[in-house]
Amino acid sequence: MTQPSDSQSSFHSTTADEFEELIAQSTYYKLFKVRVGLQWMIRKEVREEFSNDSFLNDILRKEFTIGLQCNHPNIPKYYFLKEDQNRCLLYTEYIEGTSLENKVQSTHDRDIDNAEIDSLSEQILQTLIYLKHKDITYGDLHPGNIIYNHHLNKYYLIDFGIANTKDFSTVHGGRNNFYNKALIGDAQLLFSLVRIIGSLLHIKEEDKLISFNPFSRFIIENKYSLTLENALQWIKKNNAESRFKTEKRWLALAMCIMLIVGTYRYWLTKQYILDKLPNISISKTPKQENSSREGFKQPTEIQTKSFSKKEPILNLDTFRFIQPFIQSQEHLSKNELIQLRNKLILEYDNKFKQYLSKFSDSLRIEQLQIIYNKSYYADYLKAQAIIDNK
Repeated sequence: MTQPSDSQSSFHSTTADEFEELIAQSTYYKLFKVRVGLQWMIRKEVREEFSNDSFLNDILRKEFTIGLQCNHPNIPKYYFLKEDQNRCLLYTEYIEGTSLENKVQSTHDRDIDNAEIDSLSEQILQTLIYLKHKDITYGDLHPGNIIYNHHLNKYYLIDFGIANTKDFSTVHGGRNNFYNKALIGDAQLLFSLVRIIGSLLHIKEEDKLISFNPFSRFIIENKYSLTLENALQWIKKNNAESRFKTEKRWLALAMCIMLIVGTYRYWLTKQYILDKLPNISISKTPKQENSSREGFKQPTEIQTKSFSKKEPILNLDTFRFIQPFIQSQEHLSKNELIQLRNKLILEYDNKFKQYLSKFSDSLRIEQLQIIYNKSYYADYLKAQAIIDNK
């Protein structure tokens, strides 16, 4: 009897199978889901009518021997092999999922996008390269031998019955639609992978597949002459470029949204402040209104008047209420601060109106009013921040 793997316990190899359930069968083999002890496993065995066929049982022995050499996240673990009257029972890890063959049957034309296909191709290529480095050739690559776990977005390569540990050229087999006798080694595996992609997209013709999947186009245009490593490198580079383009698009969209939201919030804040501000606008007399119109017609004259030596010099600090507000805010409550702010606003607003009364030019008055409003708005925000933090 073949020696068990390191992960096998004598308990597993001698414990009876429980809750067995037939989950799949082929022309020569059956697959059962069974519980051995506390662990769910897959039991693979020759069908009853061929149970004494030594060749079919030898394939199970060979698959177990090859499976023991593998330790890869996309390959199920091989636990142990039981032999009962020359009838082999192979026990492997149970993978929750569905075969790619069932997925093909459940999807419609072009129902799978290129990102999903690239994920499949990348995982399968990584697994095949791992086997290649261990001098193991996988000889039966088709959708029925790939299990997909939706929750983990993970693909598993199963059934090493036609695999071989010798030179690539010694492996001849596989399903007709996914096998090309004219190709060997990496070319054969790439051919099978392209055919799998075609089956997922429900496209049989290579010239049509080229227009739908970039990876298949890359392989076909190079006439399957690439190595598995070259194909994997292309996928990683293409995925990196796609992710970079996607990230750029999302970044641009995020910046646009931030700009729109920021502009809108600024407008709301400005409206809120203006609504809360006391009325400090200066009403104009008809004489001032006419003077204003004349001022627009004669900008040179207004400029001369604006900088006349007879006009008082505007000292903004004289009309800013924030300093006395800050000096008085330490021992006051929040409501008292609000009252103080409103009181100071009215007091300094009246002082500024008195200052403006010294001017006769309406345009100059408007200019000074704009300057004062800017400083007033800044002081109001500072005072409000102090009140909010109280």
